[in-house]
Amino acid sequence: MEIAYHVIVLAVAAFSLIKGWKYGFIRQMGGILGLSFGCVVAHLFCRPASDIIADLHIWPIDNIAASFVNDLLGASLVYALTYCTLWCLGRILAEAMSVLSTGVLDSIFGAIICTTKYLIALSIFFNFAVASNPQSVLMKYACYDDGNIVEGVMLIAPYSLGCQSYWDLAHRIQLKEARKISYNLRHTSGVILMDSAPNINLS
Repeated sequence: MEIAYHVIVLAVAAFSLIKGWKYGFIRQMGGILGLSFGCVVAHLFCRPASDIIADLHIWPIDNIAASFVNDLLGASLVYALTYCTLWCLGRILAEAMSVLSTGVLDSIFGAIICTTKYLIALSIFFNFAVASNPQSVLMKYACYDDGNIVEGVMLIAPYSLGCQSYWDLAHRIQLKEARKISYNLRHTSGVILMDSAPNINLS
C-alpha cells in the first residue's frame, strides 16, 4: 500500500504528459487561461470562501481538521469555478488559433501545462485524503521531509491556491497531543492516561 501513492503520481504524470504532448499548447488555450486565472483568483478569495464553507458546517466544527478542510475546500471551489468559466471562453480562442498549433515547442509546452493541471487536481485529492485520515500512510509520506514525490505533489495545491498545507494540520495534531500529555502529567500520579484528557479543539 505504501508504494501505491508513488505509482499513482507517476501514472497521472505520464498520462498527462502524453495527453498534453498530443494536444499541444494552442489547443489547450482554455485550460491555460483557467489554470492561470484560477490560481490567482483562488489566492485572492480563498479566505472569504473558507469563511462561507465554515458557516455551512460541512465538516464537524470540533474536528481538528475542520479549519484545514474549510480552507482547502474554499480554495478548490474558487479555482474550479474560475477554471471552468475561463475554459469555456478559451475554447473559442483555441479554435481561432488552431492553425498555429504545430511544432515540437507547441507539444512541449502543451505537455507541461497539462501535467500541471492534473497534478494540481491530484494534490487537492491527496490533501482531502489526509484530512479524512490524518494518521494515514499518506500523511507519513508527506511528513518524511525527504523530497519524495508524494510530498512534492501534496504541496502543489497549497502553494498554487493559497490554502493551508498539510503541515498546518500536522502542527495542530502535534500541539493537541502535547497538551494531552501535559494535562495527564498534571492530573495523574506519574501515569499517562491519554484517553482521560479532554478533547481539545485547536481548529
